[in-house]
Amino acid sequence: MALGIGANDVANAFGTSVGSKSITLKQAVIIASIFEFAGAFLVGSSVAETIKSGIINIDDYTSTPEVLMLGMFSALISGAIWLGIASWLKLPVSTTHSIVGAVVGFSIVAQGFDSVKWGELGFIALSWVTSPVISGILAFLLFLFTKKAILKSQFPFYWSLTLMPLFWFLTFTIVSFSIIYKGTPSLNLEELPIWQGIVISIAIGLLACSISFFFIRPIILQYIKCDQSIYKRMTKLQALNYLICCSSLPSDSELIEDKMEDSINNSNDRTCKFLYDVVTCSRLDEYDKQLAADNINEENEIEKEQEDILRTGNPNSCWIKCKEIALKIAFPEKSVEELHAEAEDFNPQAESVFSSLQVLTACFASFSHGANDVANAIGPLAAIIDIYSTGVVQEEAPVATWILALGGVGIVIGLAIWGYRVIFTIGRNLTKVTPSRGFNMELATATTVISASTLGLPISTTHAQVGSVTGVGFASGKGAINWWLFANILASWIVTLPFTAGSSALIYLIISKICL
Repeated sequence: MALGIGANDVANAFGTSVGSKSITLKQAVIIASIFEFAGAFLVGSSVAETIKSGIINIDDYTSTPEVLMLGMFSALISGAIWLGIASWLKLPVSTTHSIVGAVVGFSIVAQGFDSVKWGELGFIALSWVTSPVISGILAFLLFLFTKKAILKSQFPFYWSLTLMPLFWFLTFTIVSFSIIYKGTPSLNLEELPIWQGIVISIAIGLLACSISFFFIRPIILQYIKCDQSIYKRMTKLQALNYLICCSSLPSDSELIEDKMEDSINNSNDRTCKFLYDVVTCSRLDEYDKQLAADNINEENEIEKEQEDILRTGNPNSCWIKCKEIALKIAFPEKSVEELHAEAEDFNPQAESVFSSLQVLTACFASFSHGANDVANAIGPLAAIIDIYSTGVVQEEAPVATWILALGGVGIVIGLAIWGYRVIFTIGRNLTKVTPSRGFNMELATATTVISASTLGLPISTTHAQVGSVTGVGFASGKGAINWWLFANILASWIVTLPFTAGSSALIYLIISKICL
């Protein structure tokens, strides 16, 4: 079961980070190894719910604890089988719903339909709608704001750095509240009044905002300016786009030329002179060979038009046209998939600012997931061991340290072995994911989960994540979403409960005939 959670649930959480190339698959496994295990082992719950989500009546098993023990064993097998099938099909499903359906299945066979709390089950089924809809709408609105305020502004890199402290504040505030409210069971922080949790989270967010403003922004700016590998990969038009998007200089070409010429007189930087030559439309012959060697699809026709205009010698018309063309073809999409071609490309330096935020959210999400959701794997096992040891059925079972460690290790191994399948679904196949898009997806998911949990609304992290990915994709145009894949994912959610319930019931019937 833990292997299945790692291959599906954790992979679902890391899909946007890997898909946007903020981290590699290998780095995702390393992050999960550290933070998932630390969350499960250090602050994972010291007790586990015997009956997940209170979905069945525990009193029905007071006199027959051996029945519950076999039932939990059947539920573990059923949940593991379904997660394995879903991961093989590259479909992200809810691990909580998987174990809930499995528990319902064996209970119906063992104690009848009256043993199931159908109201609770209906409340869980409601999350199929609430989770993706709420997170999808929120992600859609967040990304529209990000596009308008940053990515499609005149100077996206400048505005991404300017607003970065705000994003750090929002990220750390939301993630801190999530960890305080539901992410550290053994510390009992959820017993704090909500207002205290909000105050603590805001204080952490303000601290992160200050660190971002005074320390992180200068480091990123210095790194971008000094990374010569960026310039080496640039064609003439890409270099022009870099100048346009990464500079806070006025857009008037004469003013820019004056400032560039001053800097050249005081510098031997070939890059600076290269940019100056582009802006002033001079020394074109020197770059003809470089332009011919550039391997950028769909660029040749546009560059021919651009060169004709450059040779007219009119700096103003040159600047306007170059700017228009550069924004169209700079850093073109390398993927041949039509799905990704429907989505816009944005300034890579502005995108790089969001990469750091994605790494942070991935670490926090991994830690919180390990602490909170490992119970889906170890809960039934803890119940089996407790019943075997005491012969008594309890609503909560103590969890030994080795069980927490076993759950943490299983999650990490599952992600390493098979996690790439669901990661590709979330991070690539459903829609195009870039650092800016991925950050908005993760922020929307975290906000939705913690808000719904606080308000008592039914929520599923997996469903919320898929909803946020779809919402951001829709903001790029409805053609930017793989609707056929989305329909398959929805179908897998609906199938989860009946499949796990039916397979658990069948497994219980077989085992009970042998053991009871």
